[in-house]
Amino acid sequence: VIIPSGGTGQTVLIDPETGATRSVGLLRPGSTYVKGGPFQGVNSADEGEGVIFMMDRATRILSAWDIEKNEIISSTPLASNPDFIRYSEPTKEVWVTEPDMARIEVFVFYDGTLEHSGFIPVPGGLDQLVIDTKRQWAYTQLWQQKAVVIDLKSREIVALWPNACEGSHGLELDEARGFLFTACRDG
Repeated sequence: VIIPSGGTGQTVLIDPETGATRSVGLLRPGSTYVKGGPFQGVNSADEGEGVIFMMDRATRILSAWDIEKNEIISSTPLASNPDFIRYSEPTKEVWVTEPDMARIEVFVFYDGTLEHSGFIPVPGGLDQLVIDTKRQWAYTQLWQQKAVVIDLKSREIVALWPNACEGSHGLELDEARGFLFTACRDG
């Protein structure tokens, strides 16, 4: 289990079988949470290829932490304020949502290095991000009334699905059964 730990700048790993914990990835000293301010520090992380990908919101830095080596093997600046990070196994990419710019920033992860690869515009803003490896799609939501389906390989929006949310907030996927669950702030 991967738990980004906000103002600590670290990510906590929990072994579900033993309950053992391990903290990794102090990205930048001084990345702290300011009471009453925006979220800062590591607030989103994902795993792929034996690496924990972590994003520090305070410094706008994306890092790859090698679990075996117990160290950061690659870091790169983000173009805008980040929100969610997900690893796409089929394309060997890290996708980072940037809601202020209504886009997803994409990085290729190759040979231990993160390299900027482009942007996916999502007009209307976006909330959350889920990768569907089985269908090779990514899902996000517009701020209101629609879920967005993006093809992982072409990076094109292939569908907009109504969700009836006046204020979208939350997204979960049951990949095995093919259900996408959306949550609304308005209940």
